[in-house]
Amino acid sequence: MVRRSDAPATPPWARPGNRWGPWLYWPMLCVSVALLVWRVIDRDGAGPILFAAGQVLVWVCLLVANRTARRRHETP
Repeated sequence: MVRRSDAPATPPWARPGNRWGPWLYWPMLCVSVALLVWRVIDRDGAGPILFAAGQVLVWVCLLVANRTARRRHETP
Protein backbone atom coordinates (compact mmCIF):
# COMPACT_ATOMS: atom_id res chain seq x y z
CA MET A 1 0.00 0.00 0.00
CA VAL A 2 1.34 3.41 -0.96
CA ARG A 3 1.57 5.87 1.90
CA ARG A 4 0.33 9.37 1.18
CA SER A 5 2.83 12.14 1.76
CA ASP A 6 0.35 14.24 3.72
CA ALA A 7 -0.69 11.36 6.00
CA PRO A 8 0.44 11.66 9.62
CA ALA A 9 3.11 9.21 10.74
CA THR A 10 1.94 6.36 12.97
CA PRO A 11 3.12 6.83 16.56
CA PRO A 12 5.44 4.10 17.86
CA TRP A 13 2.95 2.93 20.49
CA ALA A 14 0.34 2.18 17.82
CA ARG A 15 2.53 0.21 15.42
CA PRO A 16 2.13 -3.56 15.07
CA GLY A 17 4.31 -5.47 17.51
CA ASN A 18 4.26 -2.84 20.23
CA ARG A 19 5.59 -3.76 23.66
CA TRP A 20 2.58 -2.63 25.74
CA GLY A 21 0.17 -4.98 23.95
CA PRO A 22 0.84 -8.17 25.94
CA TRP A 23 0.55 -6.21 29.21
CA LEU A 24 -3.07 -5.58 28.25
CA TYR A 25 -3.86 -8.71 26.23
CA TRP A 26 -2.82 -11.37 28.79
CA PRO A 27 -4.92 -10.06 31.72
CA MET A 28 -7.90 -9.51 29.43
CA LEU A 29 -7.51 -13.04 28.06
CA CYS A 30 -7.50 -14.43 31.61
CA VAL A 31 -10.62 -12.45 32.52
CA SER A 32 -12.35 -13.61 29.33
CA VAL A 33 -11.47 -17.26 29.98
CA ALA A 34 -12.78 -16.93 33.54
CA LEU A 35 -16.00 -15.40 32.21
CA LEU A 36 -16.34 -18.22 29.68
CA VAL A 37 -15.84 -20.87 32.37
CA TRP A 38 -18.34 -19.09 34.61
CA ARG A 39 -20.93 -18.98 31.81
CA VAL A 40 -20.46 -22.70 31.06
CA ILE A 41 -20.65 -23.73 34.73
CA ASP A 42 -23.82 -21.67 35.23
CA ARG A 43 -25.30 -23.29 32.10
CA ASP A 44 -26.20 -19.98 30.53
CA GLY A 45 -27.76 -19.80 27.11
CA ALA A 46 -25.87 -20.10 23.85
CA GLY A 47 -25.69 -16.32 23.36
CA PRO A 48 -23.66 -15.43 26.48
CA ILE A 49 -21.40 -18.46 26.02
CA LEU A 50 -20.71 -17.60 22.38
CA PHE A 51 -20.04 -13.98 23.29
CA ALA A 52 -17.50 -15.00 25.96
CA ALA A 53 -15.90 -17.47 23.53
CA GLY A 54 -15.68 -14.68 20.94
CA GLN A 55 -13.88 -12.47 23.45
CA VAL A 56 -11.37 -15.24 24.13
CA LEU A 57 -10.81 -15.64 20.40
CA VAL A 58 -10.24 -11.89 19.95
CA TRP A 59 -7.59 -11.73 22.69
CA VAL A 60 -5.83 -14.86 21.40
CA CYS A 61 -5.75 -13.39 17.88
CA LEU A 62 -4.35 -10.09 19.19
CA LEU A 63 -1.60 -11.91 21.11
CA VAL A 64 -0.65 -14.00 18.08
CA ALA A 65 -0.67 -10.98 15.76
CA ASN A 66 1.46 -8.96 18.17
CA ARG A 67 3.99 -11.74 18.59
CA THR A 68 4.17 -12.35 14.84
CA ALA A 69 4.72 -8.65 14.14
CA ARG A 70 7.47 -8.44 16.77
CA ARG A 71 9.28 -11.47 15.37
CA ARG A 72 8.99 -10.07 11.86
CA HIS A 73 10.59 -6.77 12.95
CA GLU A 74 13.31 -8.41 15.05
CA THR A 75 14.52 -10.87 12.42
CA PRO A 76 16.35 -9.40 9.43
